[in-house]
Amino acid sequence: MTLLVKDDFTEEAKDIRDSVIKDGFKEEVGPDGFTYTGISKIEVPNLVNKVGDMVDDFEMKMSFFRLNLKGEMPHSFVHSDEICADWAGLLYLNPEEQVKGGTAFWKHKYMRWDKLPSDDEVMDLGLSQEEFGTQLSEDWRNKDMWEMSGFMGMKFNRFLIYPTKMFHSRYPHEGFGDNADNGRLVWVCFFNGKINNN
Repeated sequence: MTLLVKDDFTEEAKDIRDSVIKDGFKEEVGPDGFTYTGISKIEVPNLVNKVGDMVDDFEMKMSFFRLNLKGEMPHSFVHSDEICADWAGLLYLNPEEQVKGGTAFWKHKYMRWDKLPSDDEVMDLGLSQEEFGTQLSEDWRNKDMWEMSGFMGMKFNRFLIYPTKMFHSRYPHEGFGDNADNGRLVWVCFFNGKINNN
């Protein structure tokens, strides 16, 4: 399994969206050391439980809501999230009249990788992990190094699961809207376990 998609994920989607917007957003420093705007860590146990129903040996590592507005660009055009957990989940929370773009998956134009290579593959390049990490970080910031290999369109109450090693980004890269009511809003979670497809 590479991608798993569940539409109509939760009956509470609209109420969750309203609660998150009402609660507000702030800045947070992520595991990668970057500062992220538009973060809400309001707790929604039912969402976590819904994910847990789909995963054996489930372990939630992190979850939050993210708001991105017009003019906001990511730190990198492409990234992976393997430092967070094995799996990423994304719940789209914009109503249909606001839907724009979705999530893109990327392949390196020259190395042909669509996910982080194994340690052995890095060794075969004659690079240390540190050297490889430095080069990859540079490539992530250069959109000319990448070609889109897949795309999942945004849809209200659609939940997407993918391995965190996959190279991905929001797409288009820029957010949209000018306030919490019309900006790009998603719930992001990172977890470990075995997907059971239930």
